[in-house]
Amino acid sequence: MPKIKHLITIVTILIITLFLISCSVETNDSKNSEAKKNFQQEQKNKFNQNQESNKADTTQASSDDSSTTDNENNDDSTTTQAKPKVTFIINTHEWYYIEEGSQTITRLLDLFEERNLRAEFYMTAPTFKAYEDKYPEVLERMQDLDMSISFHLREPHPLKLLKQNSDLTTMSHDELVEELTNYESYELDLTTGEYNEDIQGGYSYMAQQLGYAPPAVGANSNNLDYQTAELEVLSNLGAQMYVAEHSGSTLTQGTNGMLTRPSQFTVGRLIGISEEKKATGLDHGDFWWNYNEAVVPEELFNKADSGEHGVVIIHDSDFYALKAGWRQIYYDFQEDGSTKGLPSPYDLTRTDDEFQFYPEDHLEQTWENYEAILDYATENMEIITSKDIIEEYYASN
Repeated sequence: MPKIKHLITIVTILIITLFLISCSVETNDSKNSEAKKNFQQEQKNKFNQNQESNKADTTQASSDDSSTTDNENNDDSTTTQAKPKVTFIINTHEWYYIEEGSQTITRLLDLFEERNLRAEFYMTAPTFKAYEDKYPEVLERMQDLDMSISFHLREPHPLKLLKQNSDLTTMSHDELVEELTNYESYELDLTTGEYNEDIQGGYSYMAQQLGYAPPAVGANSNNLDYQTAELEVLSNLGAQMYVAEHSGSTLTQGTNGMLTRPSQFTVGRLIGISEEKKATGLDHGDFWWNYNEAVVPEELFNKADSGEHGVVIIHDSDFYALKAGWRQIYYDFQEDGSTKGLPSPYDLTRTDDEFQFYPEDHLEQTWENYEAILDYATENMEIITSKDIIEEYYASN
C-alpha cells in the first residue's frame, strides 16, 4: 500500500507540473501573439504614413513638373509658333499641247527635287493617258519622287458641259450615280463626250495604274445634284478628300464621309488689285501669272496664319499660255475674253485665233515668280500633300 500511495503522489505532482507548464506556455504565446499583432499594426501604420508621404511628394513633384512644363510651353509660345501648312497644287490638264505641258511638269519636278519637297498634281484621266502614251518617264519620275497624284474633271466630262448633257436632268439620283460610275470606269471619248465601254478609263483606271486611289478629287459642278452624285461615285472608288472651295475651306468630314480639302488661305490671286491694274493683264484678271512683273511673296501669303492649311494653286498651262490648249476644242473664244460652248462632235484639231502663248519674257518672269513663291514657302511654311493631311486626320480622330 505504501508503494501505491507513493506512486499516486508522484503522478499527481507530474500532472500539476504539466498543467503549470501549459498555462505558462499559453500566457507566453498570448503575449507573443499580442506583441506580434502590435508590431504588424505598427509596421502597417508606418507603411501607410510612408505611402501618404510618397503621394504628397509625387503630387508636389508632378505639380512642379507641370509648372515647369507650362512655363516651358509658355516660353515656347512666345518664341515659336506652329508654321502654316501649305500644299503646292499643279492642276495638270493639258493633253492638247502635251509637249509644252510635259516640259512644264519636268521643270517643276526639278524645282521640287532640288528642295526635297513634295507637291500634288491633280490630273484628268485623258491627261494621265496622254502622258502614259507619250511621256511615261514623267509619270515614273512623279512616282519616284513620291509626288501625290490626285484627280479632277475637265471637258468634255458631262459635269463640265452641263448644257450639252441635258439628258442627265431626267435621271434619278441612283440612275445618275450609275451613269457617272460608267464615266469613271470607262474611257472618255474626247470627240463625243461619251464613254467607251470597250476601254477602261476615268478615276478607276488611274487608281489601277498608280497602285493607289488618288487621294483627293476636284469634282466641282454648277449643278449640286450632279456634284453630289459624282462625289458618291468617287468615294466608292476610294477617294478620301474633295475640293469643296478653292479658298476658305477648313478640314472637316462631310456627310459623304470624305474630308474637305483645307484652304484657309490661297495663293494665286493678287490682293486688292484695282480695275486699272486688271486692264493691264493679259486676261484682265487678278491672277499673278497674268502679269509680266515680279511678285512679292510676303504679300501673296499675307493671309497665312499659324497652324492653318493653305494651297498654292497653278495650272500647267499657266506657265506658257493664256488658256489651256484643249479649251479651243470645246469653246469659241470671244473678243471680250468670254467663251461660248461648242456642240459635239468636237474637232480635236481645232485652233482659235484668240488663243495666245506667252511671249518669252513673260514666260521666264512666271518661272522666276514661282521659284520666289516656292522659296518663301520653304523658309516659312510646312509643305505637305493631301496624303499627309488625310493620315494626320485619321491618326488623331
